[in-house]
Amino acid sequence: MDNQIMQKDLPLGPVNVDLLQQVKQHILDHPEQFSMCGWIYKGSECGTIACVAGWAYILHQRNTNQTPTLPEEWEESAINEVAALLGLATKNRFKRLFYTNYWHEDWRRRWWLSNTREEVQIAAEYIDYICGIEPPGVCTEPDSCYIVE
Repeated sequence: MDNQIMQKDLPLGPVNVDLLQQVKQHILDHPEQFSMCGWIYKGSECGTIACVAGWAYILHQRNTNQTPTLPEEWEESAINEVAALLGLATKNRFKRLFYTNYWHEDWRRRWWLSNTREEVQIAAEYIDYICGIEPPGVCTEPDSCYIVE
């Protein structure tokens, strides 16, 4: 984009903090099962590997005792379902979490400069940010935060 300053697009309703914190804990406990490069990879030598959205989808199914059904691809119905589960009901809102190129500038820069080990910690901190748990020195009023795209 042409460096427009845009208001941060956060959910109107409550974010599903419980599910996001479960995702965060899972990726911290199992960093080898985390990748923001794709939706869900089944059957690798590390077990299932997934992004933030993929783990939200999987953990929600586990929490509700549903028989795991994983879409093969990151399709529109899966996007909408995970966005709704997390309280990120519209495309512009969930992009801020699901796609690293839409992350808040501070985390996006750190992500691009990180190595694989650092990615898990950066993602965990970004999940906290989306949940309203911000580290010092970062925008403390999410509704008034701005990012450059």
